Amino acid sequence: MKLPLPLEKPLRVDDKEITSLTFEFDKLTGADIINATDEARQIIGFSPNDMQSSAFRAVLAAKACGVLYHDLLRLGARDFYR
Repeated sequence: MKLPLPLEKPLRVDDKEITSLTFEFDKLTGADIINATDEARQIIGFSPNDMQSSAFRAVLAAKACGVLYHDLLRLGARDFYR
């Protein structure tokens, strides 16, 4: 299942303007989730509940839409939380 998200403010990635992100969580695997947990811990350290960590969710979302975690951090707050 693809979840498209139109962005209120375009995101610039590699000299390309992105006006929407499409998340394909169905394509992720268990390995992707474990890797996202490891990446989030490298960014923020230990979290008592990884699934509640904003860093973990951003890393996982980045994997699902094919952009880098650091690119998602440049989104406006409203787009980031959606």
